[in-house]
Amino acid sequence: MVRDKLKDSIYWQEAVSKNDTMLSYLQSRLDEKRETGNPKASIAASSLMTRRFERCLLDYSMGNDIGGISAEAKSTLCDWYPEYMHSNPPGSKFSIERPLYTEVNRFFAILVLAKAEPIEAKRFTTAYDMWDYQGPPVPGHRDWICEEFAKYLVPDRDARKGTGVNWPEAYENLWKSIAPATDDAHRVQFLSDFLEDWYDLMKSELSAETGRHKQKEPDYVGYWCLEAAAASVMAGIDDSSFRNHRYYPADWADWARAQER
Repeated sequence: MVRDKLKDSIYWQEAVSKNDTMLSYLQSRLDEKRETGNPKASIAASSLMTRRFERCLLDYSMGNDIGGISAEAKSTLCDWYPEYMHSNPPGSKFSIERPLYTEVNRFFAILVLAKAEPIEAKRFTTAYDMWDYQGPPVPGHRDWICEEFAKYLVPDRDARKGTGVNWPEAYENLWKSIAPATDDAHRVQFLSDFLEDWYDLMKSELSAETGRHKQKEPDYVGYWCLEAAAASVMAGIDDSSFRNHRYYPADWADWARAQER
């Protein structure tokens, strides 16, 4: 059953077909550039990872099995990404572009929802740690939210000390919902507030590109606040008061919780 009712099943099939075509093109482009020694291979690699991630959202929007979607997410972030990063570390000729802060939050969130095992997630966090910082150009800077996600996924990880929230205007309430110091009684409200503001605050980002669903080309992948669902699962936050929110992937959060039993 289609989960995102903004589009019908025919649209989602067209969107998947276009995604398949683009993935094939980007992979061949990446292979060609690496073979010819073209340093722009890193751009093709970054685009390929983005499209693979978007494919997970497409499959979720059109109603596909969550187990299969989760497996694809782990394949992309715990296998493909680390393999590429270790072959082409930051600063090298073919180094992949550093993901945006908003993308990193989404990557961590989807791995929480995909129930990545510590041994799987560690491959992602190791690649993530190859960057000296995430966010403002301050050496050693680490975001509190990313570090909390990483600690949940890999409990024995040698964490780097966080120094703040990189984009507090957008993510402060998400952080407060999962922060260890937050009283349990207030976590629901903080997370609900984050979810309510998410679309408007992310309109220019990968998370929710405003108006994308109105375009004629099948480029819309669905507006899903993965971060809110991941926070609910990770921090044990009751989502009953907002689980029917338009952008909340409730059944994915339910699936993730069910894997813990």
